[in-house]
Amino acid sequence: MVNDGYNSLARLDSVKFLMIMTSSSETCPRVYTSTFSDWFSQSVIDFMLGYRGIGVFTEFLQTLSSADPGDIVRLSKVREAAIEHATSMVILADERLMVGWTLLSPENMNAKLSDKFEEKILLLTGKAIYVVRYDYALEKVKMSTRVPLGDIVGIQKGAYILSTLNSQTRDPIMNYGLVISFLAARQDTRVTSYSLRNQYNPSSTGKGNTRSTAGNSFGATLSQILSDTQSNSEVVSVAFKSLPVDSARIYTVIGGVEVQDPPANPREVVDKIVELVKKACNDFGIVDDGFVVEGDIVSLTEAQRTTTLFARFEYNFKRLLWLGS
Repeated sequence: MVNDGYNSLARLDSVKFLMIMTSSSETCPRVYTSTFSDWFSQSVIDFMLGYRGIGVFTEFLQTLSSADPGDIVRLSKVREAAIEHATSMVILADERLMVGWTLLSPENMNAKLSDKFEEKILLLTGKAIYVVRYDYALEKVKMSTRVPLGDIVGIQKGAYILSTLNSQTRDPIMNYGLVISFLAARQDTRVTSYSLRNQYNPSSTGKGNTRSTAGNSFGATLSQILSDTQSNSEVVSVAFKSLPVDSARIYTVIGGVEVQDPPANPREVVDKIVELVKKACNDFGIVDDGFVVEGDIVSLTEAQRTTTLFARFEYNFKRLLWLGS
């Protein structure tokens, strides 16, 4: 009787173990599918239903994932709100915003490649451009630089390649940017000291006048005005790279300007920015045949040198998990 009870328990344990193994063998493929393979399926579904444009596949190749269509709309509204808030904070009273953009840019000026890139706001008025560093989480302006249009000496546009991991990140049309060069003498940089997290090193721009302002008022001086005497011939540059464009999105307003023909790719975005800035500068009589030049900002060769072996291994490993190739 005891042996029969022991055998029954042993058989029961064996059955439980087999059930656990069977369940595990069925669960693991489901976890793999939901974690990795479904990303591409969801991208296809969003594209077929019209929620996302062809850019969703570019996004998938770059990040091996795709954003929810609702998040795309939400981010678009956040960027529009940031442009409106920055406009109210930094533009002088006698100026009016013509158009504004959010663009990817190195943290510091006079740099094309950097360890840190951030979304900056570029504002264009009839008298100046404003380069704004914005804290999207706190909805605050961290720093703004005003450059009179008459001090802009040239614009370069061209391929801005930051990664060589796949064909999309190597495509010049999908990775396009511009560099605006200007005289340092009359630029005005203002820093908002609204939290201890905001740390500003004047040498990061190293040019023009620097003012520190508190709270929400750019008219109030916090403690001191730092000014440096600069040579009129000293030139500063700021680089911008266009953010990815999703052609399925409905672009209705950019910086308060209604857009009838939305750009289809980053190159068209940059071409439009250059066209508007050049047109505004033309009123100051500074535009000549060499004002706008076209050439690689960061070429494919330069990007290959900056792409580390670890980054390539990490991307190929993820691609193996996600796509099996």
